[in-house]
Amino acid sequence: MPFDLGEHCSKPGCHQNDFLPFACDCCAGVFCLEHRTYDAHSCPNAGRKDSRAITCPLCRATIPLTNDQDVNVIFEQHTRAGNCNPESYNDRKKAKARCEAENCREILTASNTMQCPTCRKKVCLRHRFETDHQCKRQRHNARPATAVAAPPPAPGTAEGCPYCRATFSEVTQLVAHVERDHGNVQNKSECIAM
Repeated sequence: MPFDLGEHCSKPGCHQNDFLPFACDCCAGVFCLEHRTYDAHSCPNAGRKDSRAITCPLCRATIPLTNDQDVNVIFEQHTRAGNCNPESYNDRKKAKARCEAENCREILTASNTMQCPTCRKKVCLRHRFETDHQCKRQRHNARPATAVAAPPPAPGTAEGCPYCRATFSEVTQLVAHVERDHGNVQNKSECIAM
């Protein structure tokens, strides 16, 4: 009773009957488990399935080539066929957004990007506060390190007592009045108007 299951290995000198044979995708031969690889059965077309590619240094396009093709010939064909466009080099290479704070090189992503509502700069989370990224409006609104006294009132304006509402032409008169008449007063209601 003959069995018509499986196939014989195509490797010369083997001819083993394999019930689960392997078909080579390059030479279409049928092989046993031992001779299934390209090297094991010395496949003459093994290089045709080798998938390689080069990147054009002028336009950054990917150029596919096989094992039996010369890299220089393929590159020459690419440039002469009009497929190479060096102006598109910058289009393909996208610059990564970085934090706009001074001396920060943090790459901004969707999860670590903040936009300052004051100066509209895009900054990383480390520089999200106005004081951390030297915000322009924050610098304009900042107080100077030393407080400057209020300018003296214009001549002829009256100074008023906060307790009794008496008016004086000079600040020294107001100070003397408060020390003399209101020096021991703890509450405004204790003051008697003169």
